[in-house]
Amino acid sequence: MFDADKCIQTLVQEADACGMDEDTLDEVVHDIASEIATDVNNGGIEAQIAFIIEKQGPAGENTIRPLLTPNAEAHTSTERR
Repeated sequence: MFDADKCIQTLVQEADACGMDEDTLDEVVHDIASEIATDVNNGGIEAQIAFIIEKQGPAGENTIRPLLTPNAEAHTSTERR
């Protein structure tokens, strides 16, 4: 069985030994996070709300509530431009 903790510890030790810094993995992390965001967004409003609440806890409600207005999507997409 795969032991994630042991794998992480081993890879961190090897990364430290070869002088790797966190910038080396930035793009990999970004790509994986982007895939997760795509999956969540494609899952619809329930998946999006669940993700926000799971990641932010009670603060997630404060993130979502201001967007609970008619035409909220049009409002937020205009702000992003």
